[in-house]
Amino acid sequence: LFGVFIVRLVMFASQTDHIIMSRNLESSSDKNTSEETFCYKSYSDSVVRCLVDWLKTPVKQFLDYPIFGYFKANICQIQSGASSFVLQQLKNVPLGDRFRIFINFGDFEFSCYVVFQWSHQMVPPEFYFKEENFIPEVEMIEAYTRWNISNSNCLLDLFLELFMKYQDFHLYNCYLHSSIRLHLNSLKLSRYEDILAFLGRGGHLTCIFRIELEPLFHLPKILTNNSLPLCAYLFLSFIDYCSEICSNLFLCPDDVRKYANISSYRLPPMNCFIGEYVSAVKGDLRNLFLRAEKQWEYRAEFIRLLKENDNFLNVTTDEEMFYNFSFCTTLEEFTFCVQGIFEICFMTSEVTLFHVRFSIVKLPSDVMQAPIVYNLVPSVPTLPSTSEEMLFEFKFHILDNLTPQSRLDSFLVELRKSMSSVKQKLECLEMENEQTEENEEEQKEENEDPTEGDATDGQKEDAKSE
Repeated sequence: LFGVFIVRLVMFASQTDHIIMSRNLESSSDKNTSEETFCYKSYSDSVVRCLVDWLKTPVKQFLDYPIFGYFKANICQIQSGASSFVLQQLKNVPLGDRFRIFINFGDFEFSCYVVFQWSHQMVPPEFYFKEENFIPEVEMIEAYTRWNISNSNCLLDLFLELFMKYQDFHLYNCYLHSSIRLHLNSLKLSRYEDILAFLGRGGHLTCIFRIELEPLFHLPKILTNNSLPLCAYLFLSFIDYCSEICSNLFLCPDDVRKYANISSYRLPPMNCFIGEYVSAVKGDLRNLFLRAEKQWEYRAEFIRLLKENDNFLNVTTDEEMFYNFSFCTTLEEFTFCVQGIFEICFMTSEVTLFHVRFSIVKLPSDVMQAPIVYNLVPSVPTLPSTSEEMLFEFKFHILDNLTPQSRLDSFLVELRKSMSSVKQKLECLEMENEQTEENEEEQKEENEDPTEGDATDGQKEDAKSE
């Protein structure tokens, strides 16, 4: 199976970049890579400027390919094949025509040396890989035989086809070892799941799995509005030919991670075959999405009830996922502007953490007007500093097994308690402020009339002597 396994790299639009793998490689020329802005740039423009002019665009297209940006693709060791005479004659003209490509695939570092001919643009490059036994038949690759430097994706297309052969080479080496073969045979690969595998020195194996999420669970439309499949990625690294796992990592798009609170998810320990482990991770993801759907429904109902409550004005919210909300409310003479955030604790407890930040927009005239900052985190009041506006923050937990109405009632109880605490604190601060002002006035009067103070002291001494 893996002897003929081919890997495909496809762009995936998300703020966090990912790999997408399948057997059918599409030409990058058919893709509008310029529209994919999610991928952070992993190289410096100064590197590209060192190349000969006709190479700058193809190399930049290659480095801007999203998958390579995620894996920190870069070029280094830029040199020129021009003679010393030409270099002296063209001192200020960049003539770099050979360089090393470096890509960090998790714990595996890929590199190959690429050699062009600076004076012959139409001659395709030669590739030299660090694996001595990997000698691909480049002349049999279509992108090589149809090399055209005017095509900005010519280098990218050629490299992707070479990389497929490179991956087949590593998979073949993996199957030569019985211990790795047992693990790979435990995988049930389908169009929903693919693998990149790299076998390094000393039996160090790095595997990268793609897990398509939509077949696991019916995701909300807001998460699936992109035409590309929504995927998560599992990185596993082993030592001594799969005898022991040394590292694991799980990645997914930012909006999915927020929706299902995957940031709090911890990968389980591995004491089974790779196939069983991947299945266990997929099962955990399914449970996370089931819980996320329930939480989303709760949030939507919570916001609806909040809007229907006559005690709150100007209720606004994030209409897509209902993570944030705000409203205005009053407590006696105080008017508060409340900003709330749902912080869902999936993996720690059966509770929802509310993080509420509110400011006083109106105070009674007899209460201190000086701006302050007041933090209240589970009944621990502090007064750290001053600010230009009155800001208050507090957090509290509410059980998940409550109905939406009960959850709203509990939220309002906690909100009123915190607002009352703030009100009492402000009143105490006002009293302290008034007392301080009185003491300052008395001290000022004493400083202005020292004789009166001396006479008073004398009268006190006479009274004591009598």
